[in-house]
Amino acid sequence: MVAPTAQTASPPPANPVPTPTVVIQSSLPRTTSDLRFDGTNWEDLGRLVTLAQLEHLFAPDSSDSHLCAWLAQRFDGPALDWLGQHMAAYPQTWDDDFSAFQDQVKEAFGIENDVLRNLFRAQYDALLWGQDAPLFFAEFDRLTSLLQLRSDTVRIEMLRGKLPVALRTQLAEQALDFTSYSVMKQRLITMWALKPKGVAHERAKNATRTKCSKCGKKGHRAADSRSGN
Repeated sequence: MVAPTAQTASPPPANPVPTPTVVIQSSLPRTTSDLRFDGTNWEDLGRLVTLAQLEHLFAPDSSDSHLCAWLAQRFDGPALDWLGQHMAAYPQTWDDDFSAFQDQVKEAFGIENDVLRNLFRAQYDALLWGQDAPLFFAEFDRLTSLLQLRSDTVRIEMLRGKLPVALRTQLAEQALDFTSYSVMKQRLITMWALKPKGVAHERAKNATRTKCSKCGKKGHRAADSRSGN
């Protein structure tokens, strides 16, 4: 009889094939991939929601579940901890409705309308008229829109309170009165662009008025005179 041969186990492969994981690929450009929400940066949550809505435009067949997952993948820290608890509590329904998911996140982290309004109001109060008038108006328009202050009358009065004394005086001297915010905005941008700026300009303007007591010519002082008299 032939003795049976012993069966030996096959050695494990040197490089086991990893278990595939499901990754939701975004069709958005990757320039915003570093934007995250950790539960404290409220404005970034709003930006991420906007990006998720843009995701829907890039992929019209995306569902609410897809958008919820897209947003959830960008949670960090306390927001990610909350998400784990929320998914455990509602495993079948947490991603059914994207709008409801947003509301649940806002409620969990105290992002109520009053809180956001106070935040935007604080940013408005800190806004100052600067050297770049178009940049000022871009921020002014953004904040008044977020505060839902869209009436021309209201925005004109709020804008007057932000103007420097020189511009307010100029408006009064020219007896300019506005009923349209957009007209006032364009007029102010033009006035500010034409306004001379800088110490060098003031010195040059004053120099044309100065009369030298040594030679009698205008444009310099006696100490700077080249006259030998």
